[in-house]
Amino acid sequence: MENLNNNEKLIPAEEFEKEEISVMLGKDFDLHKVGIKKHVPKTTKYIIYEYRCQQEARRVIRLLHCTHPQCGKVFRKWHNFFDHLRIHTNERPYSCTIPGCNMKFTQRANLNKHMDIHMGIKRFTCNHCCKSFYTRYNLNVST
Repeated sequence: MENLNNNEKLIPAEEFEKEEISVMLGKDFDLHKVGIKKHVPKTTKYIIYEYRCQQEARRVIRLLHCTHPQCGKVFRKWHNFFDHLRIHTNERPYSCTIPGCNMKFTQRANLNKHMDIHMGIKRFTCNHCCKSFYTRYNLNVST
């Protein structure tokens, strides 16, 4: 579990007691029970660790560990974990609804950005030439 995201921090060993750690394998856990109203990736290659924080006894710490080969990333939030798992499953559940466009995306936010192109919405404007762009990347390339 050493591959934490940049915003994740390692938990000091003294913060929890070993006998309080719950370990659930992906094959034994139904991701649909989580209650997140978004597409649930079709994989069982993960482990869920849960334990109670000693300092805040009511607080449950959950670590979501991806066990796909050469990965091992760890997350604390379900939606970030689901988005990550789709990298391994190649699932693209969010489809463009514009006739003739077959683009599909792993995240709803990427679909929303894509829809800006169909709508002609350019959200990024250059401060020097006042030209507008669909993406920040294209704005940065132009300067």
